[in-house]
Amino acid sequence: MDTTTPTTSTPTPNLVQIREAYQGTLAEWVGPAVEDQEPCDREFWAQCIADVSAAADHAREALAAAERGDLESASDHAREACSRARPFGLNWTSPLHQLYDAIRAAIGMVAIREAYWLTQGARTGGDWVATVQAADRAREAMAAVERAVLTEWGAPSERRGMATAEDLAWLAVDAAERGEPESAASYSHFYRVIRGVIQNVNF
Repeated sequence: MDTTTPTTSTPTPNLVQIREAYQGTLAEWVGPAVEDQEPCDREFWAQCIADVSAAADHAREALAAAERGDLESASDHAREACSRARPFGLNWTSPLHQLYDAIRAAIGMVAIREAYWLTQGARTGGDWVATVQAADRAREAMAAVERAVLTEWGAPSERRGMATAEDLAWLAVDAAERGEPESAASYSHFYRVIRGVIQNVNF
C-alpha cells in the first residue's frame, strides 16, 4: 500500500479549474462617465470603483494563494472578492462565486485525500479478508473521487461520481467493521469526509 504522506499542494485538476474560473473574473467594469453623473452621485461611484478594484485584487490574491497551496487563504480572498462585488450584479458576482466554489472544491479534495491516506495500512481486528475488502473499497472510492473532480464542480456527472464514492466508502466501513469496530475508525473518517464534501461542509 502507498503510505506516502500527502502534500498540501492544490490538486492539479482543481488548480486547472481555479485558473479557468479566475479567467472568467477578468471582465472590466465600467461605471458612468463623470460628465454623466450628478454631483451627489460622484462620491458613490468613486466608492464603486474602489470596490471593483478591491474585488479584482482579492480574486488575484485568491489565485496566487491557490497556486502556492494555501487554500484557506485563497478561500478567504475569494469570499471577500464576492462580498466587494455584490452591488454590481450577476455579471460580476457569478464568475467570482465560481472562483470561490472551485477553491472550496479543492479544499474538499485535499481533505478527502488526507482521510484516504489515514486508511493506508489499517488493520481490521486480524481479519485479513475484511482488511483486503476494506482497502479495496476505499481505493475504489478514492478513484471515484479523482474521476469526479475532473468534471465541472457541481455538474450532474460530478454529483454521480461523488455519490458512487460515498457508497464505496460506506462499503469499506462495513468491511472493516467485520473485525473490531474500533479498527474501522480511519475508514469511518474517510466516509464522513466524503459525505461532508457532498453536503458542502466547510473544512
